[in-house]
Amino acid sequence: MATKQARPNESTVTRTFRAAVKIGEDYVTIEESIALPLDASDADIANAVALGWRIYAQQRDAGEAQILEARESYGSDRERGALTSQIQRIDELQKILGWDATQLTTYLQERRLDVHKLTRRQATQFIDQLRRILDEQQRDDGPITKNQHETLQRLVTSYGLDIDVAVGQYLDLDVEAMQLTFGEATKLIGLLQPKQRRI
Repeated sequence: MATKQARPNESTVTRTFRAAVKIGEDYVTIEESIALPLDASDADIANAVALGWRIYAQQRDAGEAQILEARESYGSDRERGALTSQIQRIDELQKILGWDATQLTTYLQERRLDVHKLTRRQATQFIDQLRRILDEQQRDDGPITKNQHETLQRLVTSYGLDIDVAVGQYLDLDVEAMQLTFGEATKLIGLLQPKQRRI
């Protein structure tokens, strides 16, 4: 909207329409303004008041048009092909997980996806899935926690067993309970639950 430029040091009164719109993870600010000098005549002010609703309507329409354009642009951008950086991140996560190309392709096919045809949105979601798998893998490979050890101790005591004997009996492992991984301890806790107790 074209407006008359104020002279240097000239005080003005400004009417502004502003909207902050959340689009995906980003925020877009839309703003339209109109200003009148403080020494505006009664006629100028009366005209401004009379035009107030028209100004508001134009500002609102302009703002809504910009919001719509921003939403459409954002949406179409997310449907474009995956970025090179996204494909590189998928490749990095694949290597960290120890997956070969066949495992990655199979995982994608199960979700009806093709790494060569991923959109930016799909690539973002797929990277998040791989990160979750990696987090779970790293957690399972990590050491048994204090809470897990205490839970196991309670369970085996209720059965009249020694905790290290239970490790060998239920997991067929020749290690002490404190040497179990998080994943192994989780499995043993599940096996020792009353409803799954072996005879």
